[in-house]
Amino acid sequence: GTSRFLKRHKIENIRLHKIHQPHQPNLKDYLMGKKIDFLISIPHTEKRIEFDSDSRMRRLAVDLGIPVITNLQLAEAFVNALRLRRLEGLKIKAWQEYE
Repeated sequence: GTSRFLKRHKIENIRLHKIHQPHQPNLKDYLMGKKIDFLISIPHTEKRIEFDSDSRMRRLAVDLGIPVITNLQLAEAFVNALRLRRLEGLKIKAWQEYE
């Protein structure tokens, strides 16, 4: 899944089990514990149980105020922007402060 893909591309990550899986560490625990700052979740699966699990994951994130990206092109643009811009020294501003 996602963790394997990230590791294959030399991106450090923690493998989290899906919400419907009883194993630990679990995505629900990380979302509830505010250990996730934003979520990229592109709806794509035909499997009913995974679709339901992914929908619950997105709903929980939104309910907890965690930003969710569900569009592939937007996700690619967001990741590219993060890659091109150093996060050190990046200040969070209100939308109105940007020109």
